Amino acid sequence: MIGKPPPPPAPETDKDYWERARAFKWINRSPPSDWPDQSLRPISMNGLGLFALDKDGRLHFDGKEVATRFRLSKWQNAGAIIVTLAAVAGGIGGCTQGIDAGHNFGCKQGWFVAGCRPN
Repeated sequence: MIGKPPPPPAPETDKDYWERARAFKWINRSPPSDWPDQSLRPISMNGLGLFALDKDGRLHFDGKEVATRFRLSKWQNAGAIIVTLAAVAGGIGGCTQGIDAGHNFGCKQGWFVAGCRPN
């Protein structure tokens, strides 16, 4: 005869949950050797529960706001605008090249007549 199964554990209270999350928020390992700052401590799965967002979307860790705002300098803004314009120009050029290649292929297959060069 098999004995009675053990009783189920008592449900965890909110206070117990947060105490456990705070107690085990870091993993018990050293950071990877290629991290430049060896004083950093990797976060455990329990520690991820300590991240939160407020009603305005600001990030907090264990109740303290995490600095997530920064401003670009005048030259960084200028560089960002130049890179954005170059990316848009490259996208337009790639689209134009694709349309031309597709049209040439259609002409060779006999799908198009208008705008095709005579062979």
